[in-house]
Amino acid sequence: MKIALVADSLACLPNEIVEKYGIKVVPANLLFEGKIYKDGINLTANQAYSFIEKNPETFSTSAPSPGDFLVAYRGLIDNDAKEILYIGLTSKLSATWNSARMAKEQIKSESPEVKIEVIDSTFAGPGEAILISTA
Repeated sequence: MKIALVADSLACLPNEIVEKYGIKVVPANLLFEGKIYKDGINLTANQAYSFIEKNPETFSTSAPSPGDFLVAYRGLIDNDAKEILYIGLTSKLSATWNSARMAKEQIKSESPEVKIEVIDSTFAGPGEAILISTA
């Protein structure tokens, strides 16, 4: 049985890796001048860097919500995933891991036959990406 892999966008996985291994990427929220963007969805990395250069005081990030992870998990389950592995950004820097864990608990009550593991990588960015790539 194939395990579905999930990552957050802050792992900065190259598109080639995401496509090659079919990794589901849950986007972080990027906030700039009061507007919320989804990382990699309606804001590219180059645009984000441009925003930071333009006005770093009004740029921030926030974790994906449990609802964002529910959408990802349910989509994988709808495509017949029976096991899901999320390797996430360190819980010491972000609430992302907790959002993934909360969504896991919801899925357990909806689809108890599906096994979901939520792993705290204890890394950010490249370290997280290396763990995901070797999973």
